[in-house]
Amino acid sequence: MNVAIEKQASQQIAGVNAGAGEAIGGYRRGAAEARGGVEQNYHKEVDANRAVYVSQVDAAGQIRNAGFEAAKLRQAAAVIAAVGREISREVGQGMRIRF
Repeated sequence: MNVAIEKQASQQIAGVNAGAGEAIGGYRRGAAEARGGVEQNYHKEVDANRAVYVSQVDAAGQIRNAGFEAAKLRQAAAVIAAVGREISREVGQGMRIRF
């Protein structure tokens, strides 16, 4: 009788061990799948951040260049206006001398 009880106990232990092995395997597969998803998400976030950064740097460069161009145009306009005032003043003085 003891032999039958021991045999039954050893079979139950083997069954529990097999079930535990299956559970552990399932857990490992699930964890690996979850980790893969997390890594994919991380890489997509990095790519998105890189795209945003590149576009912001490009936009800042365009704004800077537009500012430089506007400053150059304002400078040229100031020079042209000064020259025009000087010519107008000289023409006015020339007319005053004649009349």
